[in-house]
Amino acid sequence: DGTAENISFEDNTIDIILCGQAFHWFANYRALTELNRVLKPNGLLILIWNLADNRERPWTKIMWEYVDSFRSKEIP
Repeated sequence: DGTAENISFEDNTIDIILCGQAFHWFANYRALTELNRVLKPNGLLILIWNLADNRERPWTKIMWEYVDSFRSKEIP
């Protein structure tokens, strides 16, 4: 349980935080402080907005290649 401003994990315990289409709803300064608190050193915070499945653009092609590398072969 928790919010972006009050995460119920201990300090430096999270490798990656992914937030899609939501960060603009957070109290940004408090949320960033809290996200930084729970991220491990060199952890990643990934924020995504308006993600269109337009694989023709160079940046989205690179992003989708990365995302697809984590998909199981059974997932269409």
